[in-house]
Amino acid sequence: MVSSSGDGSTKCWDVSTGTSKDEVAGEQVASTAAGTEQRAGRFLVTAEGDLVLIHYADGGEGSGGEEAPVAFFLAPSPVCTVACAGELIGIGCKSGAVLALRATWLVEDESKDAARDHGPLK
Repeated sequence: MVSSSGDGSTKCWDVSTGTSKDEVAGEQVASTAAGTEQRAGRFLVTAEGDLVLIHYADGGEGSGGEEAPVAFFLAPSPVCTVACAGELIGIGCKSGAVLALRATWLVEDESKDAARDHGPLK
């Protein structure tokens, strides 16, 4: 994942570890469109404004067509990028903030009912 700051510098982050990999001056970076939707196992992680929403990718169990989120997280500013690696969710915000969330239930065995007891995002 890539983030930028007010001074124009840009950092590359390793989503799986949450560590910074590289930093370069802003004029040295070519930007590409970022995604705000990622699939993580049987879940879909999306961003709407400053909310990160997690839904069942298939629309939910017994949802009657409604896609109510099974979890959410409020970011400090609008979300520009969502990246998933196993149980880790990397969030890049418009403000330049980078968040590393951990949701172990994203990768639980599909035979288990992950929605019933998944606990909070950390």
